[in-house]
Amino acid sequence: MRPTPYLLSALLACALLQAQTVDAQQAQPPSLSTPLPVPGGGAGLGPGGIPEPADRPAPTKEETLQKAKAQSDQIADMQARRIAQQLNLNQNQLARVRAILIGREDELRKAFSPDAPGAKDHPLTAQERQLKIQQVHDATMKRIEAVLNPQQKQQFDAMLERMRTDRAHRAGMAAARQRHVIGAGSPASAPTTHAPDSAPAAPTSAPDTAPAASAPPPSR
Repeated sequence: MRPTPYLLSALLACALLQAQTVDAQQAQPPSLSTPLPVPGGGAGLGPGGIPEPADRPAPTKEETLQKAKAQSDQIADMQARRIAQQLNLNQNQLARVRAILIGREDELRKAFSPDAPGAKDHPLTAQERQLKIQQVHDATMKRIEAVLNPQQKQQFDAMLERMRTDRAHRAGMAAARQRHVIGAGSPASAPTTHAPDSAPAAPTSAPDTAPAASAPPPSR
C-alpha cells in the first residue's frame, strides 16, 4: 500500500518535531502561560469565554512535563494504530508496538531535556541532535520488526526500503536546489568584475584605425 511509506516517514518527522519542541515545553516562561488581558484591563478569557483570574499561577515544571508526555503518548498511540491497520497486527502486537513508540518518545524527551547530564555544560549541536534522532528512529524500527511475523516483517522491510529511497530522493532534490541557488548568484557578480576590463577596449582601438581611413590625400 503506497500510503504506508509516508506513515513511516511521519514517524521520523514526529521524532524530529518532538526533539525540537521538548526544550521549549520544559523551559516555558511563566509569562507565556498567564491569561491574555482583555480591553479595559479585565482578566483573560478561558474556555467558553469565562473570565480567568489575572493572578492564575503558571503551571509548574512537573505539570508541563506531564502535559508534554500525555501529548506524545497520544501521538504514539495514533501511530501504533495506523501501523496495526497497515500490517494487520493483532491486539498483542498492537500493544507492543504502542509501548515501543511511547518508549521512543520518552527516550527523545530525556535526551534533549535541559536537565540531561552535561546538557548545560556541553549542549548538543544541531548535527548531534539529528544523529541522535536518527539513532533512536533506527532502533525503534528494529524493535517493531521483532514484533512482526515473517509475512509482516517482509512487508515492513519493503516499506522501510521505499522510505529510504524517498528520503534519499528528497535529499538529492534539496542539494540540487541549493546548488542552483548558489549558481544563480554567480552571474550577478560577473558583470561587475569583467565589464570594466573589456569596455574600454573598443574605444581604444577605434581611434587607431578610423583616422587612417578618413585622412585626406597629401596636396601636390
